Amino acid sequence: MRAHLQLMFDYEWRENRITELYIVERDFDGKRRPILAFEPTSEEQLAKDDHSIELEQEEYLILMEHIRRFDTEPELGAQISREIILSQGELNQERVPGVVYSLPVREGKGLVGIISAMIPVGRIEQQLNLGHYHDQAILASDGGHLYVSTNMTQEVRSWFRDGLLRAGTDGFFERSTEAFEARK
Repeated sequence: MRAHLQLMFDYEWRENRITELYIVERDFDGKRRPILAFEPTSEEQLAKDDHSIELEQEEYLILMEHIRRFDTEPELGAQISREIILSQGELNQERVPGVVYSLPVREGKGLVGIISAMIPVGRIEQQLNLGHYHDQAILASDGGHLYVSTNMTQEVRSWFRDGLLRAGTDGFFERSTEAFEARK
């Protein structure tokens, strides 16, 4: 089964450049590795394999925070961390800035664990500039950090940033529904 999951991850890496994918149990304490971790499987990367728990500590702290929030806020559907330096860059690269994106795994109403992807900022920016609807897409953190298309005007960026900082993510999108509706 692990080999099949690795093939799936390798496909995602080729298509989306997610540098790592972790499957983490609810009781993860950061002192041991996640239950499963997937990274690109090239001969060069496997030979390099210099991952240590110390190198991944910042990612592990974020994983534990995501678990805590998913556990205490069951309505939460996903989380994106603040920008950090990832423990691994893309193949042939040093460590790069990125975010940790996590989804909860639930059984009934209880949290079993999380699935988390390490996504380089460069990949997010590339997708926002070249992907479907790139001129309309934005990724925003609770702290008001925005990842947007380079085509987006400074006026629109400021409107998003100021609104998010003033009302928070939920409040901003609740109050701004009309601004996001398609006009006929």
